[in-house]
Amino acid sequence: MYRWGGEYDGESKMLSLRSALNISNNFNIDLSYSHNNLTLKNGTAESNLVSGRFSYSFNPQLFAKYYIQWNDADHKIVGNFILDYIYRPKSHFYFVYNENRDTTYPGIKNIKDRALLIKFTYLWNI
Repeated sequence: MYRWGGEYDGESKMLSLRSALNISNNFNIDLSYSHNNLTLKNGTAESNLVSGRFSYSFNPQLFAKYYIQWNDADHKIVGNFILDYIYRPKSHFYFVYNENRDTTYPGIKNIKDRALLIKFTYLWNI
């Protein structure tokens, strides 16, 4: 996809590429790339965004997803892992790990934040 036109007091251009791969019935990959260029009276901004989503279903009740994104304008790599177990209809157990890294200075301890979450949901039949 390519999009261009007026934006605020200037011009915007965006190129976006996407692909979806079904490796098997259980394993899917979604990849995307986006290049944005914004030209305004006060200056310009340019960014590249690359992301990937990987999904694997062990069985209908248990699946895992991993999402990773790189943004050169913010100098960030963001990763998100989710393990979802459906232990009864509409009742889930989630295990989530998030990580945000700064890529400004490679080789230096660059982890900005990490989060480990555990979540339960339960459907009440009232």
